[in-house]
Amino acid sequence: MKGTHIPKAATNSEKKSLYRPELDVVRLLAFLFVFVHHILPRNPFVSPTLSPRLVYVYISISNAAGFGLCLFFTLSAFLISDLLLRERGLTGTVRIRAFYWRRILRIWPLYVLGLVIGIIYAVVTRQHEAARLLAYLFMIGNWYLGSTGWLDNPMQPLWSISVEEQFYLFWPAVARWFSRRAMCFLALTMIAVANGWLLYYGHIGADVDRTIWTNSFVQFQMFAAGILLALVLKQELPKIRGPVRVLLFLMGPTAWFAAVYVFKAKQPGGPVLGSDLVAGYALGALGSASILLSLLGLSRDLIPRWAAYLGRISYGLYVFHELAFLIARHVPFPGGYAYKEQRALQLILTVALAALSYRYFETPFLRLKARSEVISTQPV
Repeated sequence: MKGTHIPKAATNSEKKSLYRPELDVVRLLAFLFVFVHHILPRNPFVSPTLSPRLVYVYISISNAAGFGLCLFFTLSAFLISDLLLRERGLTGTVRIRAFYWRRILRIWPLYVLGLVIGIIYAVVTRQHEAARLLAYLFMIGNWYLGSTGWLDNPMQPLWSISVEEQFYLFWPAVARWFSRRAMCFLALTMIAVANGWLLYYGHIGADVDRTIWTNSFVQFQMFAAGILLALVLKQELPKIRGPVRVLLFLMGPTAWFAAVYVFKAKQPGGPVLGSDLVAGYALGALGSASILLSLLGLSRDLIPRWAAYLGRISYGLYVFHELAFLIARHVPFPGGYAYKEQRALQLILTVALAALSYRYFETPFLRLKARSEVISTQPV
């Protein structure tokens, strides 16, 4: 019909041009922070070589590294918002059913594999718990862990997938029906709700490392940071000079460290004031957004191929790293316990398991996902 605009689908070259290898580096960094968080001591200990103050600095670094998970959340929200807005701009709408199909193909196969491994381990060690399994199956594993506690099981890290899936329940519809201004308002509302929960948790003295950390509404503040960054950039890559990039990047871990060292936002132990929790999680979100912004638009020439590859398989790195820990614990080392050797083995096993999974298990599903993509080949 004359005068009617018919949006055209993106070509393969247009899709590939939107792939950003620097985001694979962000994924890798997020995993490495989480890995460090899990291998270093996180509670106070007595040391013959370190003063109590240095011990506190040491465990604060370990706990601050846990905000690497928040970096995953911020990146995910940024990419999802960016791609949905691109799709809406190109086609005039957002295909919500196609979005969920792509998410299922990317997340569920490896998620289910992780659950199967966890179930086998639980049966072998006689630690199986039906309620926990059901919580993970229905993507509310984070709420279950928050009320019952952590478990020594390879599927433990999958609780964070529940948080992501809960975010995906409503955000595609928001991106389809709401204006940018309304999306900004909703993101700010998510931050306000998160702070409300933090003030409440501070009032009742909730467990900082479990109840607060696994609460979806608290973590949605990290998603809000990614959403706001996507809205501000408007599908454009930022032009940032090298020294400024370095400062932005360093601001991230510094903010995380302050969140833990000063405000005890992720420090296991006694109750924390609500105002300190609000300040600590604000720094957590600010640090995550700062690291992401510092790497956006980074020249491809500066990105090593190995870093981009490890970033591409970072989902597997995250899913399998607890399994690698459990395997490494049972490997005998000459001369008895060897801390450095065991940690090196854990990392090697994690990379090996993730690489095998990506090549032989995830790739067929990723090919199906690529066929249904409208905008981008960016592996979100």
